[in-house]
Amino acid sequence: MCYVGLIVLFVVNSVLAKNILRYNLEDASKHFETFRRTYNKEYGGTEKALRFEIFVNNLEKINELNEGSDSPVFGITQFSDLTSEEFVQMYSGYKSDNRTAYLIDRSAMEEYYIARDIPESFDWRDKKVVGEVKNQGQCQCCWAFAVTGNLESAYAIKHNQSVRLSEQQLVDCDKMCSGCNGGNVGVACEYLRQCGSMPEDKYPYEERDNVCRYNSTNIRVKVKSCRAIQLTEDELAYQLYSIGPLMIGVNSEKLQPYRGGLLTDCKAGEINHAILLVGYGTDEDGNKYWLAKNSWGTVFGEHGYLRMLRGVNCLNLMAEPAITAVVE
Repeated sequence: MCYVGLIVLFVVNSVLAKNILRYNLEDASKHFETFRRTYNKEYGGTEKALRFEIFVNNLEKINELNEGSDSPVFGITQFSDLTSEEFVQMYSGYKSDNRTAYLIDRSAMEEYYIARDIPESFDWRDKKVVGEVKNQGQCQCCWAFAVTGNLESAYAIKHNQSVRLSEQQLVDCDKMCSGCNGGNVGVACEYLRQCGSMPEDKYPYEERDNVCRYNSTNIRVKVKSCRAIQLTEDELAYQLYSIGPLMIGVNSEKLQPYRGGLLTDCKAGEINHAILLVGYGTDEDGNKYWLAKNSWGTVFGEHGYLRMLRGVNCLNLMAEPAITAVVE
């Protein structure tokens, strides 16, 4: 697993006691050089000194986060040379929007009480309906990747056929969102309901804003409707199991140093990042968790996925309704 590899790389000259990962700050320069080689980081001029200073500050934060934890999940990641402000500015991009309020599905609660028996654990990846992890790069369009990920899964569940859809179409053409300056999954879903979704090979991702090149003759997936589901976490698990992967917003601060494992340090601020819930489960210690797909490439977390504690509003995931598209 990806995070195990990172432990091997960076545990050297760190202190391990009671399974607590703690970096020796006296060896910060060695950790920094290993970090640079691992993630192919190159700096010009005085930037190296600046990035090293930020890196050391992040090591201190990681040590504080792991203090007292029996199962540390924080460590050096590809984002360890960024301030928290830079990290959010570059890699998040979810914006709240009250225009999605009318999407809330009042029937979801009734469906929950009609049939609420679900397995102890469930992972849509086992059904081969979750597309591969993608990488948004330094474009604040997590919202676009969450939407296409949701549509790809919804289409695969309904038609038993995989498809790769275009994030760049949303970045360039959904004028109710702001491209690489952020957007909202509900608003983007409504855009696709009106216009349809083009395939990735006809409109490939560029990691930047560009002019809209929408072509209605190349539509691959049509959206019938968009649903916003505002329920408790237990009820949300039933919806995930019965419908498919769901788009949610979270606060991304704790994801900057996340390297894998069950995220239990859940306190967070306002949501600023969109991810895709694809499963849930219970670990060997009895902790209930959510499984989510991110859009920062496979080097993030657990091969591009994260697990976070379920039932405690981890990373403020219940701040807004979960969203899903109904495809034709």
